[in-house]
Amino acid sequence: MKTINDYRIWENPDKCEVKITQTEKLKEAKWIKTENISYEIDWVPAENSWEKVVRTTANWVVAVLPVTKEWNIILTQEIRIPMISENYNGSVIWMPAWLVDDNENKIEATKREMQEEIWFESEQVEYIDSIVSSEGMTDEEIDVFIALNVTQVDKILDEDFKNIDWFFLKHIWWENIKSIYSVPYKEIYDFMDMARKEWMKKGWKIDCALNHFERKFKDKVFSN
Repeated sequence: MKTINDYRIWENPDKCEVKITQTEKLKEAKWIKTENISYEIDWVPAENSWEKVVRTTANWVVAVLPVTKEWNIILTQEIRIPMISENYNGSVIWMPAWLVDDNENKIEATKREMQEEIWFESEQVEYIDSIVSSEGMTDEEIDVFIALNVTQVDKILDEDFKNIDWFFLKHIWWENIKSIYSVPYKEIYDFMDMARKEWMKKGWKIDCALNHFERKFKDKVFSN
């Protein structure tokens, strides 16, 4: 059986270890702060520095991929404020996600996010993996879960509501969700390929976790 070293084609002959010598806070706001990290690398004696973005709270971030009893995968199209620019409206295809509250664990937070964002619930929530989104700029990690056999909490998504502005009718205003998609799991690869072609033309983005985990999610669905 192969190990990860079987794939290595080069390795730094030095230790290549980094030692943090000082952390300086630059600016702090409600949700994030910036820091300047001073460090030394064992094979480069000079001191270096690096800027870093950190959350001001200790709360973890969770994301969940909901799968219905009919094996449909539920995705959201959200407006993400930091992504908005002159040429881009900030739309991102994503999964329900947000911070874990102080009084709950990660599973509880995952269930809450599903109810708040898409009005689905499930008792079968399982941890899949953790990802880093931009390790060159932030230390933030996201724990990703899958929820199986999800069911609607209420009937807001039924036919009678299709032509009603459900954003104002029912939804919590700060979620900024534009659309909710239900994709048969057998079509998820085709859906993602279509999304990359069609949404990219409009300037919409696909979140890195969804890109990274689509095969792993599908394997989990098949195993059940």
